Amino acid sequence: MKTRVQRPPSLKTGQRGLSLVELMIGMALGLIVVAGIVYIYLGSRQSYKMQENMARIQENGRYAMEILGREIRMAGYQGCSTATFTNTINPQTTAANNYAWDFSRSAIEGYEATGSGTWSSVTSGNPATAVSVSNIDTQVVSGTDVITLRTTDSMNIGIVGQPTDNNCSGTTADLKVTPNDRLSDGMIVMATNCSHAAVFQITNFNSSQNVVHNTGTGTPGNATKDMGACFVGGEIVGISAKSYYIRNNPAGVPALYRKTGPSTVEELVDGIQDMQIEYGVDTDGNGSIDAYVVAGHASLDSADEWKNVRSVRISLLLVSREDNVTDAPQRYVYNGSTVTPSDRRLRYVFTSTIGVRNRLQ
Repeated sequence: MKTRVQRPPSLKTGQRGLSLVELMIGMALGLIVVAGIVYIYLGSRQSYKMQENMARIQENGRYAMEILGREIRMAGYQGCSTATFTNTINPQTTAANNYAWDFSRSAIEGYEATGSGTWSSVTSGNPATAVSVSNIDTQVVSGTDVITLRTTDSMNIGIVGQPTDNNCSGTTADLKVTPNDRLSDGMIVMATNCSHAAVFQITNFNSSQNVVHNTGTGTPGNATKDMGACFVGGEIVGISAKSYYIRNNPAGVPALYRKTGPSTVEELVDGIQDMQIEYGVDTDGNGSIDAYVVAGHASLDSADEWKNVRSVRISLLLVSREDNVTDAPQRYVYNGSTVTPSDRRLRYVFTSTIGVRNRLQ
């Protein structure tokens, strides 16, 4: 019988776990990898944030310029009439809300907001200095510009008699129009043909399709019944009187606003911090633009001189709604000045020169 001899356990055993040095090296490498991933993530996130804000700024800028450009190009349109114009609406000094409808003023007027509820148009002599801005908006951002544009709007209704047949018996008589359901009492409209145009307020539109335009009633009302011409064969068109300006919306974000006639103001595009406007003026009557000036310049010192405006150059300063978009405060040049803001928002300047088609030769 053999006896087994048990050997003593070997002094060499296999490695179990990691040494402290190896563990520290592994942790350091892991931290480096995690830091790299975090860095890439944060960089991608910041890049996405900037691209998203830039895309929104560009979209808002193009949309705002499209709205303003379309309205400026059509300012002063009176259908086919370019010769004689009559405004029967009461003067602005005697009727609230009449500023928008006072077509005896220029089709284009510009202002600068100089304080809370204060618009400064130009030096003394321009009737725009008498504007009661409470009829428009008292919350325009100080230092920004305001532009008012007046033109005809859609709604073409034929005039078949004055007063009831085609004999054109007078220029004060009521108008007989084609059957329609679009006219109503209190509307301010324009009668136009290819030689004359007249703005008036409808005081009564009856079932016989008679358009009455009496004095002594309505707001702002008519100063006279005399429309200055017979409009048989012409048409009645709508009137559009709009003011564009910058104010802060309920969220405290600067935005482009519009006031149409006496109606409630409406926000169009947010993120527009400033609007500055120059006007191309024909000072010598030869049909070409001689200079670009701001509202307040000596060449725009009267109502008639505003009618010499042939084009409008608008500059919009757009700003991102989000802060901390850029790595550092973004320096920008606007309205002839270099500005370094205290925030890190993204800003972009849009500038466009727009011709007033109804005044270009």
